[in-house]
Amino acid sequence: MATPGGFWIRLAALLVDAAVLTAGMMFAALALPGVSLADFGPEEFNGVDMAIYAGGALYDTLLVWMFSTTVGKRVFGLYVQRPDGSRVGLIRAFARHIAEYASLLLFCIGYIMIGLSANKRGLHDLICGTVVVKRRSRF
Repeated sequence: MATPGGFWIRLAALLVDAAVLTAGMMFAALALPGVSLADFGPEEFNGVDMAIYAGGALYDTLLVWMFSTTVGKRVFGLYVQRPDGSRVGLIRAFARHIAEYASLLLFCIGYIMIGLSANKRGLHDLICGTVVVKRRSRF
């Protein structure tokens, strides 16, 4: 069996993904007419915010479905798969993305579980029947 990806390496991968998404979304949003940096704020939920959530869902879902990894996970040799080693399907990849909000909204307990459990699975992994494993990177 492959080695499970632990808490700290998965956190580092998440930070890389957040940087990639932030840069990509800001570039895309600012390329649209009538959008300014003032639209990126906590004051009110608007179309830019909706595009950010949708972009994040597409990024995470499609990359995990097609490549079993995201840019951040790939940098650290992490891959998302089923416990039996099979690939994650499109619906399961999307469900996993949505389940990550549960991990976050429960005071990050779902993420903390990664560091505390022997098999290094977070709440979102348990809900969706996935594991994150460390493999040799192909870069």
